[in-house]
Amino acid sequence: MKRGTALQPRARARSAAPALAGRVIRLSAPARYGLAVAFALAAILVRLALDPVWGIRFPYITLFPAIMVSAWLGGLGPGIVTTAISGTAAEYFWIEPRGAWVVADKSELLGVLIFVVVGVVISALNEAWRRGTDAVAESEERLSVTVSSIGDAVIATDDRGRVTQLNPIAAALTGWTHEDAVGRPLKDVFVIVNERSRQPVENPVDRVLKEGGITGVANHTVLLSKDGREIPIDDSAAPIRTTDGRMVGVVMVFRDITERRRVERDHAALLERERAAHDETERSRRSAETAVEQLRVALEAGRMGTWEYTMRTGIVKWSPGLEAIHGYSPGTFPGTFDAFRDEIYPADRDHVLTAIRQAVEQRRDHQIEYRIVRTDGSVRWVEGRGQLFFDEREQPDRMIGVCTDITERKNADERFRLAVEAIPTAMFVVDQHGTVVLTNKETEHLLGYTREEILGQAVDRFVPARLGEGYQRPRTGIERDLYVLHKDGTEIPVETGFNRIETADGLLILAAVTDIRERKAVEDAREQLLVREQVARADVERASRLKDEFLAVLSHELRTPLNAVLGYAHLLSAGDLSPERAEHALEAIQRNAQAQARLVESLLDLSRIMAGKLELNVEHLSAAAILDAAIEVIRPDAEAKGIVVDVSAPAGEVALAGDGGRLQQVLWNLLSNAIKFTPHGGRVDVRVTEHASQVAIQISDNGQGIGPDFLPYVFDRFRQAESHKGRSPAGLGLGLALVREMVQAHGGSVVAASPGEGRGSTFTVTLPLATALPPSEDRPAQPEETLASLSPLEILIVDDDGDARDLLTLLLESRGATVSSVSSAKEALSAVSTRRPDVLLADLRMPEEDGYSLIRQVRASERERETGRLPAIAVTAYASASDRERAIAAGYDAHVAKPVDPDALARAIAKAAKAENV
Repeated sequence: MKRGTALQPRARARSAAPALAGRVIRLSAPARYGLAVAFALAAILVRLALDPVWGIRFPYITLFPAIMVSAWLGGLGPGIVTTAISGTAAEYFWIEPRGAWVVADKSELLGVLIFVVVGVVISALNEAWRRGTDAVAESEERLSVTVSSIGDAVIATDDRGRVTQLNPIAAALTGWTHEDAVGRPLKDVFVIVNERSRQPVENPVDRVLKEGGITGVANHTVLLSKDGREIPIDDSAAPIRTTDGRMVGVVMVFRDITERRRVERDHAALLERERAAHDETERSRRSAETAVEQLRVALEAGRMGTWEYTMRTGIVKWSPGLEAIHGYSPGTFPGTFDAFRDEIYPADRDHVLTAIRQAVEQRRDHQIEYRIVRTDGSVRWVEGRGQLFFDEREQPDRMIGVCTDITERKNADERFRLAVEAIPTAMFVVDQHGTVVLTNKETEHLLGYTREEILGQAVDRFVPARLGEGYQRPRTGIERDLYVLHKDGTEIPVETGFNRIETADGLLILAAVTDIRERKAVEDAREQLLVREQVARADVERASRLKDEFLAVLSHELRTPLNAVLGYAHLLSAGDLSPERAEHALEAIQRNAQAQARLVESLLDLSRIMAGKLELNVEHLSAAAILDAAIEVIRPDAEAKGIVVDVSAPAGEVALAGDGGRLQQVLWNLLSNAIKFTPHGGRVDVRVTEHASQVAIQISDNGQGIGPDFLPYVFDRFRQAESHKGRSPAGLGLGLALVREMVQAHGGSVVAASPGEGRGSTFTVTLPLATALPPSEDRPAQPEETLASLSPLEILIVDDDGDARDLLTLLLESRGATVSSVSSAKEALSAVSTRRPDVLLADLRMPEEDGYSLIRQVRASERERETGRLPAIAVTAYASASDRERAIAAGYDAHVAKPVDPDALARAIAKAAKAENV
């Protein structure tokens, strides 16, 4: 047994059973002895390390494992080496006197000797185990090789009927590989049935397991292979027993007897033929004349006749049947080759004679169809078949054949051809070899080839290669999703109907091929429409979901300040608050009302931006002034949280060109966010830097920060990051979206940056300097001063809401105006016709007639009566840009959104009245 190579398996043939040799690790001699020394030294070092604990007690406790491992890996020699090194070390280090080779106590010397003996015994036992394992493995290998070498099929099973071994012949017959079969029940691998009844046959292995004796399969047994083959088999099965007689499995040997069965059948048939030959000879002798007569009758009935041509003499003999086909009376044919040649239709004559000459030259039989001219002048189609015979010198001597009248068949073929030609779709007739034998004009239009280019070609030529040989397989019915190949290389989708036609010449396939390009286009369009409809439905569902989420958040944001307004208003109306608390309540009501107004204004700003109607009042501005104004707005919130707001700006003036209110709104939004997301005692830094033609305003905080997943979407509408407590902060998620849109409207940009959550964030707004923009054609807007008084103006208020009328009346009367109010457009028209006011204030949304109808009637009356124009202002909660444009187009001079700013309303009234008086 070879042991020189490390970890080398004995043989690959051991896959039939668990390889016992694989349990023995194979190492080279240097490796085995090297490991023996290493294990000994390792065990000595471990024992030395335990000296502080055990001293000289247990000197061998770590040495025995080293001997066992060395002997297991290397056998006897390495085990003895480890034993010798370990015993020597034990005597030196742990037997008194320590560190000397002298043994004071003889009993200790006996212990060393016992240790050595035990080590040698362990090594010898491991060596015996290794040799025994090798012997078993070699036995297994010999068994596997023997079974593989047997000429018959062999299958071995365990005592439960499960396959343990399968030789190559058995694998070939059953169709199972060794790897797939091992471990399976034999009935899965070895499936046998009765050849005649097709009923399952009892497995011989099961019979052996039951009865314990040798048995064989029944006669007429067929093995059903996994790949579908049916193989007749025979032979037997026997038990596998141990030396004590215990059955541990079954071995079955069987063989394919297909050839033997064939020989037996042939032998039986031969005997039968021999027995019948004698009887047949007598019957043949008696019926020879009858057979000849029957042949003659059959030939005449089939419009057939026989002929014989002797080439040496040129004599041609025709049977009476063949003479009848040509129109001769029996025995009147001249009997020469020239007479036969004259019978051939002139147009076919050369073709027929050439075919006969080539058959003789090539020493083969011939078959040809041609026309003849009968004696009565009629033309008939015939088919001639001839067999060539040779003389003793192997030279062509004569031809004998048969001739058949095929006129009716030819006529039927012609009718079929005309029918195919008349069909208004492309038609193919393909023979059993896949060759196109007939087609029509529509096929030329479909494929782009002429009929001559199509006929005689393999049908595969007109089918895309990716479809394989689908058109060649004989089949019937309708086939969809097929394609034909046009001459220019394009693929044309078609629908094909197949029919099989059995003819005397064999099987033909008739295929009707319909161009379905238009239908395919309609189906594709329908499919695309369906996909678009599904996408649209998904978009609608997503939009509906977003709308519901938006309305829920909007409801929350509107109700929160409204709760404070209603609550404090109730307390004020009850009169239960002290003057100080009442003042606080009024401040809270005003603050929450302003929050609602800002929310509504943000929505309106977003609507204007989306409609592209955001208006900017461009003027020359001071960046420092805008920043200071924004900081003043958020300063109370910052002080309440103890947040330090540090501002750093250039010493000189930084001039911008833009809308001051919008830019202040931008900075206020960014500062407000910084304060909101910065904890108590935090810090917000504002840096203004000027470079080239731009100014950058950077707002940084050390607050909550922005996660990397949300940072790309921080400026999206209605998007808010989840807080660390698992919920989004208050708001609709519009502030930063408005910041981006407004900054971009000024020709600038805004970017956000954050190192991560909990590490603060930085927003940088970049705007062009005033010198970088073209000068505005409008003059810079001058701040309007708040009017102290509206006296002596008479103002008519039209609003269906009583509280709104009362509020406006109190506001305007506090400014000195004389105010009257009505609740409908009808009352307003009556009041205007009775006493014309100086200014008309009207709501747009009123029952019966709205504010648009009212102003149109007022303007129409002015044109009819040629009176002066009544200043009119729409005061309404419809505050979008489109609402403002519609109101102005209807005839109003100005548009003021609710909730109204008293000063802004007073300025609008004064401006309208002044314009009328100019």
